[in-house]
Amino acid sequence: KPFKAKFVTGFKFDIQRRVPDVSKVKKMLNWEPKVNFNEGLLEVIEWFRQKQKK
Repeated sequence: KPFKAKFVTGFKFDIQRRVPDVSKVKKMLNWEPKVNFNEGLLEVIEWFRQKQKK
């Protein structure tokens, strides 16, 4: 159902910027992501759209 987003200022201790880094998990677990960021973002957007239709 429709909603109105309310934007508020954050706390002074909030993290202002995030820079995720998977290099540690790659090294420790010999892991590689299977989906790049853009593909993953498109999948999430499509998932939300499908959920809204229900």
